[in-house]
Amino acid sequence: RTVTAIFRPEVGAEVESALWHFSSELGLVVLWIGIYTMFTGVCMALLQSNAKRMLAYHSVSQMGFILAGIGAAGYLGAHGAMGYAGALFHVVNHALFKACLFLGVGAVFFRTGSLDMYKLGGLWKRMPLTFLFTLIAACGITGIPLFNGFVSKSLIHHALVEAVDLHGLASLELAEKIYVVTCGGTACSFIKLIGFVFLGMPKVEYGPEVKDAPPLMLVAMGLLSTAIIVLGLFPQVLLDGVFAPALHTWGLHSTVLTEYLEEYFLRWGDISSVVVAFAIGFTVFFVGIKTGLFHAKFPDWLSIDWWYRQLAHGMLDLFRGTSEAYEAMRTSFSETLMAVRSGYRQVWFRLERARRRLLVTLTTGAPGPRDQHLVQHAYLLLERERQAEVRYAVQKATERLREQHEHDELAWRGEIDAMREIASYVAQRLFNVRMTVVIEAVRAGHTEELGVTIDRLVAGLAKSREDVEAVARELAPARMRGVNVLREISKATNRIMSDERFDLMMLAALPRPRHAPRPAIESEAEVRRALREHAALVAYRAEGLTWLEKTGRWMTEMARLVVDGLTRERTSWALGDSLDDATVISTRRTIQRYARDMSFNIAVIALMLLAFVIALSNNV
Repeated sequence: RTVTAIFRPEVGAEVESALWHFSSELGLVVLWIGIYTMFTGVCMALLQSNAKRMLAYHSVSQMGFILAGIGAAGYLGAHGAMGYAGALFHVVNHALFKACLFLGVGAVFFRTGSLDMYKLGGLWKRMPLTFLFTLIAACGITGIPLFNGFVSKSLIHHALVEAVDLHGLASLELAEKIYVVTCGGTACSFIKLIGFVFLGMPKVEYGPEVKDAPPLMLVAMGLLSTAIIVLGLFPQVLLDGVFAPALHTWGLHSTVLTEYLEEYFLRWGDISSVVVAFAIGFTVFFVGIKTGLFHAKFPDWLSIDWWYRQLAHGMLDLFRGTSEAYEAMRTSFSETLMAVRSGYRQVWFRLERARRRLLVTLTTGAPGPRDQHLVQHAYLLLERERQAEVRYAVQKATERLREQHEHDELAWRGEIDAMREIASYVAQRLFNVRMTVVIEAVRAGHTEELGVTIDRLVAGLAKSREDVEAVARELAPARMRGVNVLREISKATNRIMSDERFDLMMLAALPRPRHAPRPAIESEAEVRRALREHAALVAYRAEGLTWLEKTGRWMTEMARLVVDGLTRERTSWALGDSLDDATVISTRRTIQRYARDMSFNIAVIALMLLAFVIALSNNV
């Protein structure tokens, strides 16, 4: 299309030669692309043992024939009608004989199940009509006279000879010789196909299923073979009826086609070229048979597949490198972001704590809330105990696995991960319950007593590590199989909490006033009530205080509780980002208790102020 349409000059004798100059140069390039393509395709086809692959490489070669004709026509300019006609004629011919050849080889595979030419032979007796039609198509593609390929190849050859005569270029003489050799290679390929598949001695013993192709297959090959013969005998159907008028409208001298049909068609000049090509073909065939040339292999770098693979590997390496660079950049950015976020949180935590301490100092004169310090201290102790329970379970699992004779790294890792996951869940539940008990005790006014006994209480929790490890060991196999063991874990955790009763341990560790009876504890509500009663006994155990002193102490304690409640640090945000359901419920209950207590305290203070105002008014 580039040679014939875009750079085609309009009809006009006065501008003809000038406008054809670019097309002439471009045609020379296209001609050599065609010569290289046809010769490379034939060489690759000669080395194939698979019949279909051989035909496929010949399709490449036949495209080279077409390009050579178009290139020669472009080089000849206005006198290139013979090259264009030969190329277009070969397009039609190739569609006919190559389709028939593929159908013939397909019929052979349909009956024998093999496409290896070296493993077949003698099929002309079993498949006579398939052999006949395949032979006709082979005659067409090799350019034997009276078949369609003879006409198109002769026209292209005439165009090459005219191109040589135009300027006498040595390169074009070489191209014409390569063209003839390529025709010989085509003849050799189909001598090999017909000889090995149909005429040679059978390499295997065929069964009764090896017979001629089904009727519909034979009809298709028969129609194509008929067209091959008709166009070979009557080429003027296309040359005079289609190509000549079209070429004339392109500004080409189409009268050369009529001269070819009258003076050159089926003359010795063209037939001699076919004889030379077949002589070359038979020579190459016998040399290839004797020397094993047909089994030679080209270097991998001559194959386009090799270049495709190299390109694919290069693209994969590029994508892999890009992906790794992106992942490294993303990881670095994430680490930087986490570091900035962590630093921001630490700064925020310190500023918030300093602000609250300043507020407490200005309002109560105290250096800091004692309750908060105790809660933070208990939090750290209980968190260490929680981590120790998880480490104990993992350590026991590792020791038990090392004592086994079999060593399966994947199974070890799976069991250890399962035990760590279960132990973490149980330990976290125990931690939440223990912290709730500590907060309840602090709210009940046991800050000073807990400050003395909290370390001893937490140290006594070490016995629960074995219970946590036992639960993790029992449920780890089911967890590794993918079973949902959350309910079993919850039951085991509740059992451990019932056996431990950290609230009772704390109540027993608190010092009691003299002659104060120890209450009967049966529920969590009773524990909270006992803690409050214990605080009240401790607070008011000093005798001899006047009513005014007791009222002043009570007012001071209320003020301290109000300031402490308003300035209590919300440490959960700084200590972790994840909140489970138990934490949310516990926090909600804590807020409800704060609201209840604060409402009660404010109501009492309001009533006291109202009574004080009434008393003053009466005095006045």
